[in-house]
Amino acid sequence: MRSLIFIITLFTFATAYTETASREPSVKVLKYRGAIQCDQKSGTPPEIMRNELVKAGIEVISVACGEDGRMHPMLCGTPTGAINIFEIPQKNAAQAFKLGFAKLDSSSGARETPCPAQLTQ
Repeated sequence: MRSLIFIITLFTFATAYTETASREPSVKVLKYRGAIQCDQKSGTPPEIMRNELVKAGIEVISVACGEDGRMHPMLCGTPTGAINIFEIPQKNAAQAFKLGFAKLDSSSGARETPCPAQLTQ
């Protein structure tokens, strides 16, 4: 019985520590995927960009796809406005900017969307 109580207590403290440790300020950054209209397989998958951040020593908290919120002409070969979005520690934002990422600004109209199936396979 004592060992069960000990395990439950240990688990509770470990969970509390993890939640506290992950509350460090974060920021969402984005990078254009490079997708073009009429080519569903174009663009860089989020996982490739995530690896770019990780290789630079930047922790990636979450990954999402999105759209830049701008109007784009419906013309084959033109950009779609598709973006990849990453939540990273705020302390690493300047380093991500040097890699070509930009801060996700909610006033720009950019928003998260489900990742296309061909990017998640």
